[in-house]
Amino acid sequence: MQFDFYLIGLGNPGQQYALTSHKCGLLFIEKLRAASPCGRLREIPGLRAQCWETEFEGKKTLTIMPQTFMNNSGEAAGFLVKKFDMEVSCQLFAAYDDLDLPLGSVRLRVKGSAGTHKGMASVVKALGSGDFPRIRFGIGPKPVSLHAEQFVLSPFWSQEKPKVESMLDEGLRLWTMVCRFGLELAISKYQPQ
Repeated sequence: MQFDFYLIGLGNPGQQYALTSHKCGLLFIEKLRAASPCGRLREIPGLRAQCWETEFEGKKTLTIMPQTFMNNSGEAAGFLVKKFDMEVSCQLFAAYDDLDLPLGSVRLRVKGSAGTHKGMASVVKALGSGDFPRIRFGIGPKPVSLHAEQFVLSPFWSQEKPKVESMLDEGLRLWTMVCRFGLELAISKYQPQ
């Protein structure tokens, strides 16, 4: 079976990372799944990930939650590209946390570099290119006193959680627009609320 879109949420699996900023990609996938109760689990032998197939706005979507930890996220991306006949530049999306964006913001980009994000660096390396769309969830700014790794693996403060929930809802609205209008038109139409 082929899909219109393949959406990989980057993050660390496991309860100990449940509400850390480095799990925003996986939290977003969970949000999409909750919004699509008609979906179902999809077993893909050899792929170390939890997969869920569903439809949004009539578009068949496979959501992927890698179980390989953040820094090895590219393993799932590379596997999917080899298994499915897809046009990476407009069908394979990555969702992840971004230190360079303020907490609560959501951005859609057609392509780009991995920056300092090790999970994205793994995906770019596996694909041999950064020419694939991504949804970035803002988690910044990082306090000067903390190392980046320490910051992204720390839980959100209780006062930040409503902003995180609102950000994930905004991500859902954005994804709905991608499915309804296509990537390029969604970028031109999308206005953060």
